[in-house]
Amino acid sequence: MVLASRGQRDLGSGLEKIEKEEELGCVRTQSRRVWIQTWVLTTLMTALAVVVPELF
Repeated sequence: MVLASRGQRDLGSGLEKIEKEEELGCVRTQSRRVWIQTWVLTTLMTALAVVVPELF
């Protein structure tokens, strides 16, 4: 996700700059989606960890 914010990518052969604007936009959108999904899942798992001990 850090590379996407810098406009770079690493496909295994080292860092390279993303030249095409539409490709960079797609990569940044994917990065944002991953960040949001991670945040939501982390929040749900934390809430579950707090609630489950209360049930027993």
